Amino acid sequence: MKKITISIILLFMLVLSPLFPTFAADQHFDTLKALNEAKTLDEAYKALSHYTVDEFMDFYWKIDNDLSKEAIIERVFSSGQKDKAKDLLHNIASNDKPKFSQFAYIKLYLLGERDSLKGLIDSTNQFGTFRYETTPFPWDILKDALNRYPDSFLANGVREYENITGKPYFMIDLMNSLKWSFYTYGNRSYNPDMEITMLLDFLNKYSAHPAADDAAYRLGRNYEIRGNYPLALKYLYSATTLPDGDNIRYDAEGRLKYVLDVKMSVDDLQSALNSNAVPEEIKPMIEYTKAVKTARDGKFATASELLDRFISKYNNKDIATINRKVSDIYEDNFWENVKIQSDQYKLLANYREKGDNDSLYSMASFIYHNESVFYNHIWNGERQTYMWLGHINEVVPEEKDVYTEYFMSFNNYGQALSIFDVLKSKDPTPQLREKVDYSIALCYSHLMNYSQEVQLLGLYDKYKENTIKSFEYFVDEYPHSTMADDALYALGFITGNNSYFTRILQEYPDGDMINKIQAGS
Repeated sequence: MKKITISIILLFMLVLSPLFPTFAADQHFDTLKALNEAKTLDEAYKALSHYTVDEFMDFYWKIDNDLSKEAIIERVFSSGQKDKAKDLLHNIASNDKPKFSQFAYIKLYLLGERDSLKGLIDSTNQFGTFRYETTPFPWDILKDALNRYPDSFLANGVREYENITGKPYFMIDLMNSLKWSFYTYGNRSYNPDMEITMLLDFLNKYSAHPAADDAAYRLGRNYEIRGNYPLALKYLYSATTLPDGDNIRYDAEGRLKYVLDVKMSVDDLQSALNSNAVPEEIKPMIEYTKAVKTARDGKFATASELLDRFISKYNNKDIATINRKVSDIYEDNFWENVKIQSDQYKLLANYREKGDNDSLYSMASFIYHNESVFYNHIWNGERQTYMWLGHINEVVPEEKDVYTEYFMSFNNYGQALSIFDVLKSKDPTPQLREKVDYSIALCYSHLMNYSQEVQLLGLYDKYKENTIKSFEYFVDEYPHSTMADDALYALGFITGNNSYFTRILQEYPDGDMINKIQAGS
């Protein structure tokens, strides 16, 4: 009986064995499993971290995960073992699917085998190009293709794109031409009436070209200028998915977030949510932005309800990154921050509902002390980075008023200031008026030093003047206040005028600013 049972088990295992992955019995089963399941490049690189080039080459043919295959090619290419790298790359170029065959030709070219360009040209003529997570399509290869194979798919696409924009495609040529100007990235560099139709035609013909993402980005910007935000979002999103010739996906993701956070109103956002043109992948981002902008409009109860629905619907899903299969360089605390905002909006709604002067002061004071209460966390801490990587040039010449309004709406000091101003007009008690007037001066002082954007938007001098006026008003209006010497100290620090410090020594010898003055003398 025992022999029969064993025979049946062995027969059963033999029958089922083809159903198991080929690497089931492999000594590197866990590594191969991790490579097949990797969802980011960091996960793939981590799985490869303790292995040699020879083992990489063995792993490559046992997995079916594009991200991990790309990671292996990158690791082999950068290993410094040129001969082994070339062996694997030639094998891939001859035997793998077009996406990785082309990637292998690219790497062989970069390793000095210029003749590999012929194989790349033949493949791209038939299949177009592909999007890679590790690297954009090398511009020098594209430029070489333009010179050596002028009738190729790659060359024809570059020339047609240049005909649309009227400028050189390659940045090195653009910077050396008379076409380069301060407005290269501004609205003035687009022509919606002419470009939209031509760009749509280009994308129909060259959706698999390295310039496709550039075309989609331009198309998105043209629709943005037209005020057609659903189509602007559609094509800015497309620019993050199409073959990447010059790493424009970062610009496209940043501009998409900029349009949501800066340009679109709450009504615009709702229209985008209702539009079939807007990709479903970014609608959660739109829902969250709508909640934050509703809070910026002072409708805290509604904003809290919107956030609660948003959290219930999407909790812990990655909605703040777009087609990014590399780990964020910033720690992602998106959901933690959103839940904090939800609680904050509930508290602010409670103050708003009470509506008395003390509650309004508490509301303004709470906003003053919480810098991120109106921050849109889809930026993941990258808002200023995006702006300062050249994109501030799109704002200052042509969108200064729009951006200034936005600056005051997400800025907690600007929001608190507007509430303090309203409260001052509501005939508060003398004690509350004193606190409000000092708080107004503090808000202006923080706005004055908030960021470089204040200087660039031309707001610094205005805020400095209002800071000085507000503190001087406070000292004149409340000379017996315990904060009067603080106001004088702030005036001395801001203006550099020592007479304010002298007044503290003479008029407030028992105040808490004396020690600061003596320590600085």
